[in-house]
Amino acid sequence: MATVSIIIPVLNEANNLPLLFDNINKLNPNPQQVILVDGGSNDDSIDIIQSFINELMLDNDRKIDWQMTESKAGRALQMNRAANEYRCSVSN
Repeated sequence: MATVSIIIPVLNEANNLPLLFDNINKLNPNPQQVILVDGGSNDDSIDIIQSFINELMLDNDRKIDWQMTESKAGRALQMNRAANEYRCSVSN
């Protein structure tokens, strides 16, 4: 039997994540693995993902392996944004 993995890039998707999680949980057959890769979100996406995964670890009768990671490019983008905001606030 084949292993089904879903890899989802995420960037500032806080408003869409609940519907995404709901739809993934409705899949039949369900995937064995779901990996969410954050590309440097600056909204509540990471908190929502982590909260959802923590809830599933307590009650995951569907046996889906949920994972969240941050892309290196996304982390660099986030750091660059923070540096630019700091430079802008200093220059004003």
